[in-house]
Amino acid sequence: MPAKLDLYGRYGTSPSSDTDMKGHIFFTPVDSELSRHSTNPVGKPTGGANTAYSMERYMFYKVAQAPNTVVSNIRLWTGIISSPPATGVQYFIGTTDSYVGPVITKSAIAVHRLHSTYPSYANSIKVTGSLVNVGDDSNFFVVQLHVESTANVGIIDSTRTIVKSAWDES
Repeated sequence: MPAKLDLYGRYGTSPSSDTDMKGHIFFTPVDSELSRHSTNPVGKPTGGANTAYSMERYMFYKVAQAPNTVVSNIRLWTGIISSPPATGVQYFIGTTDSYVGPVITKSAIAVHRLHSTYPSYANSIKVTGSLVNVGDDSNFFVVQLHVESTANVGIIDSTRTIVKSAWDES
């Protein structure tokens, strides 16, 4: 049977457990897997600020069903070429092999514009490593939402917030 990987999130400065995200990651200013954008939105910046940030989100894949041999080359992309979810709203992404407590200031890890840098499978971001056994984790994709002062107030286009993933299995 083919491998099955589940999407997980990690929260807190010293997390005691990982959370199965069931495919949904919420970008809020709160460092909690329970926080939702409907109750904790990232607001349009006010005062002298040019950008408001969500908390960084550390996402990774965990093996739920073991591969025949190995899973590698785990990648993410948007499937949308150069089109952010709304005017003044951008997602930024990066990868890392180690977890540190997430920040709500501009990320030093999530530095690439997701939509314009990784729009397709051919142009995707990937994490290194090989997963073999049930419970093995991938390295982290770190994603952060930036809301600029030019953003329109309202709901972003949810069709432009979908991220696709793939991996190689041998």
